[in-house]
Amino acid sequence: EGTRRDGVWTRAERIDASGKFAVSVQVVDQVFSAWPARFTRSALRPQDAEGYIERGNSHLAMEEVQDALNDAGRAIQLNPKLAAPYSLRGAVLRKLGRYPEAVKDLTQAVQLSPDMDNYFQLGAAYQEIGDDNQAIENFNQVISFDPLSSQPYYARAKSYRAVGDMVSAQRDHRLGRILDGAVE
Repeated sequence: EGTRRDGVWTRAERIDASGKFAVSVQVVDQVFSAWPARFTRSALRPQDAEGYIERGNSHLAMEEVQDALNDAGRAIQLNPKLAAPYSLRGAVLRKLGRYPEAVKDLTQAVQLSPDMDNYFQLGAAYQEIGDDNQAIENFNQVISFDPLSSQPYYARAKSYRAVGDMVSAQRDHRLGRILDGAVE
């Protein structure tokens, strides 16, 4: 039974990647509803968090934020050692304008998995609460992962402007434009 469920999560990930979010939600819903009675919520395994994460990401992509928030919370309950549900819930909380809560979840995501996306999301959340110095620190981390991506330079430029460092803001904006091929 476990291997079959794990395969469904992989299928849902592939469907998500194709942009068919409603189909992905339906696939995960079918699995959840088809489980035998012995696989009640109390019998779910930590790896079953993946299904909630996939469905939550699909809900978020379709702007169904409350459903995404519920799925992220359930995934955290099942496996609090995964970064993905904290990242998902942080993204949902940002969308809902609940920035301090988003910072808390995204900080947890960075602690569990210090990757480029988690640092970027955390930096953006710090921007939204007006803590641009923290935002700059997080965007520095993103740039250390991928110095050829323009997006973190633009984001960091925004924070540099907010703290009054116009020289650094202009430099980062120009670097972003160069990386985008907009400046020769």
